[in-house]
Amino acid sequence: MKIEVTEEEGLRLAITAEHEWEIFEFLLQDAEGRGEGWLAKRLGVLVDDEEWDEFVVPTLSEQFQNELNTVRTVVQQAFDRSLQQLAHDGVEPARKTSSQLAAEEDEEEECGEIIIQKAEGAHWYSVFNQARLALEGKWKLSSLETDEELTSPESVEPERLEAYLRSRFYTRLQSILLELTLDI
Repeated sequence: MKIEVTEEEGLRLAITAEHEWEIFEFLLQDAEGRGEGWLAKRLGVLVDDEEWDEFVVPTLSEQFQNELNTVRTVVQQAFDRSLQQLAHDGVEPARKTSSQLAAEEDEEEECGEIIIQKAEGAHWYSVFNQARLALEGKWKLSSLETDEELTSPESVEPERLEAYLRSRFYTRLQSILLELTLDI
């Protein structure tokens, strides 16, 4: 994947291998967490207020869901455009595993792109954050670093290590968004 700043101060994520689309499938799944409203309720644990569930959770849940829907739409439209381009070029999409696709990857050829418009940057930032919080909640990823389990990755459960790597990727993309597109 190549990441570039657009002329409109957004980001262009150039997909350089078909298996990279899976990253965005995982992002959407990870951000869903434990279903609608889970994050707003989880944040409420930090607040000692009896009215949190009644007044704040519905608003936050709706906001998080709208942000997730925005990102889902952008990803789906980008994926659909890439399939249309492949069909136009007469190329059959590969029906191979991720490891097979990675082995055949040609980094010079692009398999599509996702454009994060400047106006959508905050939505993407939020969705990356939702995904990271969900992964942390499920896998306790921060303890991997403090327990020094990462010095011997073979001792870490494979799914937990994958979740850790996705979380780090989301963190890096958040940093890029902050640095290059968000006016904070």
